[in-house]
Amino acid sequence: MLEIGETYQDYRDNNPESSFVKVYTFNSARKSMTTAVRLPGGGFRIYSKGASEIMLSRCTSVICKDGEIKPFTAADTEKMVKDAIEPMASDGLRTITLAYRDFPANGVPPEKGWKILSYENLVHNNLILITMDMN
Repeated sequence: MLEIGETYQDYRDNNPESSFVKVYTFNSARKSMTTAVRLPGGGFRIYSKGASEIMLSRCTSVICKDGEIKPFTAADTEKMVKDAIEPMASDGLRTITLAYRDFPANGVPPEKGWKILSYENLVHNNLILITMDMN
């Protein structure tokens, strides 16, 4: 996150608990947790963190150091698993990945737009990779 000029604390400061629309607590089946927050212009953003091998498979884009969003492919996932996750795991370390996805308002009233949050399988895909870190 530091490479893109952000810190975890920046995200927390900009998204206090009072802005949370929905929280999916961690569970062992999903191997992640997700929080939905309101966006200033309407709509909402989800932040999801969890086991890297699971999270990376849900990402279709990555945010780069310059803020540009680029495609993130299955080959990119395989490379990260081979070059980072597996070596860390062999040393007894875990990795955690942080990603997000925006759901713009597009003129839909918030109470109707938020209904998608009831459908986890629709929410937890097409994510934008922010970072992967070791824990």
